[in-house]
Amino acid sequence: GPGERSYHCFYALLRGASPALLKQLRLPSAEPSAYAYLAGGHTGESGGERTDKMLWAELETALAAQAWEGAALQELWQLIAGVLLLGNVRFDAANTDAAAVEGSSAPSVAGCEAVLGLQQGSLAKALTKRKLKVGGDMVEKDLSLVAAGDN
Repeated sequence: GPGERSYHCFYALLRGASPALLKQLRLPSAEPSAYAYLAGGHTGESGGERTDKMLWAELETALAAQAWEGAALQELWQLIAGVLLLGNVRFDAANTDAAAVEGSSAPSVAGCEAVLGLQQGSLAKALTKRKLKVGGDMVEKDLSLVAAGDN
């Protein structure tokens, strides 16, 4: 809600990770307000004496103590980045019967696919179509704008 923050790992990643890591994770901005899942709440620092950059250092230390390292740690950051990018995908409001991803969402879709290891073009299809078994055949059906938004 207003004045509240989402999961602190999002803010720690955005404000504490190196620019190189953010670029690798396809995150176009270090500013939380650039991400729809965060923009609805408080996007400033958490307050008190602990900054998000300090939280990032604490998070890295805690994860290392639990033996999170290498590829597993990279996959964790990729998953978190994928969630942030997915939240920025918007649907074209003009297509109410057959949902379509807005063209302006292309960078978020491509970034999400890249960090999650998805085949190029598969995310938009997964968000806007449904597979049904009809008889012995699999058939694709367009999702409505409302259904895609709930997807």
